[in-house]
Formats: sequence, C-alpha cells, structure tokens
Amino acid sequence: MIHFDCMGNVYDVVILGSGPGGLSAAIYSARYARKTLVVSKSFGGVAAKAGYIENWPGTKKILGIELVNNFVEHAKEYGVEFMEKEVKSISKKGKSFEVDLEDEKVKGKTIILSMGMKNRKLNI
Repeated sequence: MIHFDCMGNVYDVVILGSGPGGLSAAIYSARYARKTLVVSKSFGGVAAKAGYIENWPGTKKILGIELVNNFVEHAKEYGVEFMEKEVKSISKKGKSFEVDLEDEKVKGKTIILSMGMKNRKLNI
C-alpha cells in the first residue's frame, strides 16, 4: 500500500485515478511545482493488469506493471504523494475541494478526474 501522511494538508492538485493518464498529469503538475496528491483504490489502472504492452512510444515491449511502476517512480522524483484509498465523495468548499476518503479528508485547490476505463462485456 502506498500512503503518505497528509492529514490537514491542502494540495494544489488532487488527482483521482492512477492509470497512465493520472500519473502523467501528476508528473506534469509536480514539475510545475504544484503540491500534488494521487488517490486511487488500486494503483496503475487497467495498464497494471495488462501483460506485455507493445504500443508504448519509445518502448518496444514492457509489462504493464513495469510501465506503471516507472510512472510512479518518476512522479516520486518530483515529490508527488500517493494514497491508496477509495474516494467516497467530492464537494466544493469555497475556492477549494474536499475529497472524503475512507477514513480521512484531503483538500485540493484543483481536482483532476482520471478514472480511466474498465473492460465491459458486450452481452452477445
């Protein structure tokens, strides 16, 4: 489980979702010196569960979990914080947002929703 204590802190950016899109957003946010938190109930999204990924530009073949781990390590180098928790609700509080998690709340000036995709059956 990835978790950093952040009780009472206000983040510049809170990203909900930790697939390639959310982790890329975290890297860019932190590179612009924004205090950034990524929240997800399971890290890596669908990409982490993939076998080999062979269509990632610049990389001929990589396991999905390796690619996600590379993203996480890259983000950590810029000071991105991570919480592996489920989001219960989001509410606007003045000029910021309050994200209610399983057992605590965090505040963010900006929220990025990057919940990605989930596989669906066609029912045919």
